[in-house]
Amino acid sequence: MAAKDIQPKQGASIRQFAKAAAVAALLVSSAGCATRTMEASLPEPTAITHAAFEKKSWGKDLVRWELNAPNLLEHVKTIDPFAPKQVIETRRAQLNAMQLTALAAAIARVETEAARPEGCDERVTDGPYGQLDWTADGKVTSVKWDANCMKGRDADLGAAISAVDKVVTDAAMATPVAESREVKNSGR
Repeated sequence: MAAKDIQPKQGASIRQFAKAAAVAALLVSSAGCATRTMEASLPEPTAITHAAFEKKSWGKDLVRWELNAPNLLEHVKTIDPFAPKQVIETRRAQLNAMQLTALAAAIARVETEAARPEGCDERVTDGPYGQLDWTADGKVTSVKWDANCMKGRDADLGAAISAVDKVVTDAAMATPVAESREVKNSGR
């Protein structure tokens, strides 16, 4: 909000308006300090040096991507994987600091969910499935997943993995297609 957007209420004195404006300015500056203090107290996110993801359905690639140091991403998406001819689009990007922080936070959520005991209270069939791999602090972690669970820990894990994919896919979709090729579908 700009200063020009602050207008006195009808009937308010200039003194009342100035006092209210001073309080508002103090609150805004205090909020900024609180945010900086809060940010300073947060731990640094774990550095992700490599990550890879694949999502499939009925054996067909839907999406796959790989992130390597220094944050170079290759994202491959199959457009209409069950059509007689498929279009495969490749995008390349470099993730910025904000995207890397979001990725590290999303992966931390996956770690939390994966540490819980497996379990599903409500299951459907034929959902996509795949694998998420990442390397952080020299440790390689791999998590297989499927989207067949609708309720329970396995559903929470699938949602956490989807959040990781969303961070990376959003970054990729903000860049132009680097390569597009058409391939004949090899069957179901």
